[in-house]
Amino acid sequence: MRTLVPLLFLSACSCMTGATLFSEDFESDLSLWTGLGGGSHNGAIVADPLRAGNHVLTFTAIVIGGDIFNALPFSLQAGHTYRLDFEYLGYALPNSVPGNFGAFIGITEDLPGKHQWIYGTRPLNAGGIVTPDALIDDGVWRTYSWVFQPPVLPQFFGPGAFMPHHLMLEDTSLSGGVPGDSLFDNIRISAVPEPSFALPLAAALVVLLTRRRKGRYFNLLR
Repeated sequence: MRTLVPLLFLSACSCMTGATLFSEDFESDLSLWTGLGGGSHNGAIVADPLRAGNHVLTFTAIVIGGDIFNALPFSLQAGHTYRLDFEYLGYALPNSVPGNFGAFIGITEDLPGKHQWIYGTRPLNAGGIVTPDALIDDGVWRTYSWVFQPPVLPQFFGPGAFMPHHLMLEDTSLSGGVPGDSLFDNIRISAVPEPSFALPLAAALVVLLTRRRKGRYFNLLR
């Protein structure tokens, strides 16, 4: 029992947090990233203007159509749930238009390909897809999370198939921003655990811990 409880606890924690498919904190270099079509990009690692000793991603130019992509795709399974977490800072520079710095983050099947912009500093119709969620340009680091399921594309993939995807980021030229006023940090894509497995495991852990505590209580009464 003493061995089984810690093992179940670790398993439950692992299932509830989900496996990490991709993560980046920008503390070394941009070797995990590439540009449009596998070419060059305008991403740059700079010192965090608000947090001493930290490094973040910004852009040296404003573009359109995607700027920087993670080089090696991660696989998303149709019908399963995933989560994107990241931090964003809209840091005003001379000539930045408040509330419209131009930062965008999305997900694509290629470099680029069929894609969806997930967050942006303002609603923008990009290739027929309107950004649903807004990034806030207020000079404060903010954390964002997006839970999603990849679409089932029967013409290419069947239900349950694994599909390669990339993250895509840019500082768009269709904005009032200037290079360097949009910053990203601590990007993570993870799998959301299936409740059919995670919840029973957690319940089993609770039952075992309850029995263990009751056993200790009755031993004290003897």
